[in-house]
Amino acid sequence: MIVTHGSVQQDILNLISGAQQALVLACPYFDPWRGLTAAIERAHARGVVIHLILRGADERERHAAAASALRPFLSSLRFIERLHAKVYLSEQAAVLSSMNLLASSALDSVEFAVTVLKQLHPDGYQQALKVCESLIAMAEQDRLRHSTGGGGGLRVTPALGQPQRGTPRQRGAGHCIRCGDEIARNLDKPLCPDCYKTWSKYSDEDYVEERCHHCARKAATSMRKPLCRSCYEAAA
Repeated sequence: MIVTHGSVQQDILNLISGAQQALVLACPYFDPWRGLTAAIERAHARGVVIHLILRGADERERHAAAASALRPFLSSLRFIERLHAKVYLSEQAAVLSSMNLLASSALDSVEFAVTVLKQLHPDGYQQALKVCESLIAMAEQDRLRHSTGGGGGLRVTPALGQPQRGTPRQRGAGHCIRCGDEIARNLDKPLCPDCYKTWSKYSDEDYVEERCHHCARKAATSMRKPLCRSCYEAAA
């Protein structure tokens, strides 16, 4: 394990930059700085599945607004009402820290961080992984409590919440064109309630989204055109 103190933002940025498959970023308070935003964007470009978990309750709306610019790069944005833990995890390492993902903390706060490398400390990493899986499950329960529509939740697996391959899809099920969550198939409503709430702030029907509403594959879709080319041709 590696323990650092003082300015520890680089430990978190290194974790994000080194991720190749998945990231869980969980902290109570969120106000991203330019370096963090760039690191998340680059991780998304590499195909990394990114889950961001923030404090809910009275902070929910403020945090949703703070994360709105990053929403196209996130696989999920979730909330936990009483979240106080700060844990950042990839498929290679975990960083347990006092630091929130706040621009003010990155600039001038005295923080500490413990980095646990999976290869060197597999037992410690597995414990951190279990914490993240527990947080994902808690956040999903929170989402279901706040959901105003039907549809299933995020399908999480022990591999950092990546969707299971080969799992049969329910007949007639659709998928949110932004986060990929399973929802009712409806071309007029291709976003889950959480993503629709964010989209409705601008209501741009041509804003480029992430996935096909029918097959859930990566595709440049939109509210106006929610299907990939293959599904559109199959439905024609």
